[in-house]
Amino acid sequence: MAKSLTGSKPLPPHQRIKRFLDVGWTFLVIYLTYKRIQRNKKLTPAQRERRLSQAHTKNAERIYGLATRLEGMLIKTCQFISSRADVAPTEYIAVLSRLQDSVPARPYSQVVAVIRASSASTLTSSSTGSRGPRSHPLRWRRSTGHAPRTVTMSR
Repeated sequence: MAKSLTGSKPLPPHQRIKRFLDVGWTFLVIYLTYKRIQRNKKLTPAQRERRLSQAHTKNAERIYGLATRLEGMLIKTCQFISSRADVAPTEYIAVLSRLQDSVPARPYSQVVAVIRASSASTLTSSSTGSRGPRSHPLRWRRSTGHAPRTVTMSR
């Protein structure tokens, strides 16, 4: 199986489909909630505002629950939205800002494994470099007999 952009294995197809359906269903419910308020012509402006505020809170809770359940990029997206008060309603900011510090922690062993895997791949790719052994200045001097040209920048 091919690796993803992060270097880990992608989810199996049945899990990807389940995630897709979870996200799709949640956003369909949110869309229909707002559409229902929008189409209700009997509401006064004050009632509409109150209903919209309630819908914002309820829908933000839905998104929060989805993000904590599915994790990954969805959490990062919600964290971004919660940091932008100019983009989302205040109800969304209040609910999604809980994701800033209270994201479920990963087990230490899992964190160490990811760091080791990413640093090993970084060391492997940077030690050989794209130019082979000449990517390191000391190796360059030994192979060519002179030091590579360097550019110094003043601060």
